[in-house]
Amino acid sequence: MANTKLDIDGIKDAMVTLFSSNNNVSGSPVDLSADLSRRVVGIYKINPERLGVQLSQLPAVTVWTDGKEEFQQNMGVSQINARRHSHLMLNIAGILWNDDYDYNEDTAETDIIALMENVESILRGDPTLGGTVLTSMIERVSYFTIANDRTEQANYRVGLMRYRCRVEY
Repeated sequence: MANTKLDIDGIKDAMVTLFSSNNNVSGSPVDLSADLSRRVVGIYKINPERLGVQLSQLPAVTVWTDGKEEFQQNMGVSQINARRHSHLMLNIAGILWNDDYDYNEDTAETDIIALMENVESILRGDPTLGGTVLTSMIERVSYFTIANDRTEQANYRVGLMRYRCRVEY
């Protein structure tokens, strides 16, 4: 009998492994931490709203599920046996804290853009995520700031990527 469940956790695990294996200065085509003021110290698979972020855990990258669109691929004796074609939407957030504020230059913006470009390069290098999906692509990336209550000059910077994976099961 065909697999009746999509292994979403396995797909997120593959992403974490991909980012972790590319977070080094040598041996991988793209370094996740390239061109950042500090190296990425945390790679997670949790919604950042549930992540009690400590400054010592930043910069970080985290992956979580946004949703799934499902399409019936063929007719089966029952819905359980029918093959499905799905688009799994994941969110990937790069989060950093950079208090090196200057009125002439925003190094935090430079860092978050570099981090998300590195994430994109890594994902483009393995669009099947180690064979866990048929193909995948980036839909969009947005950037924003989350103010810190402790200071007006230092803020969390976030890059948010929406990522679509095509799977059959």
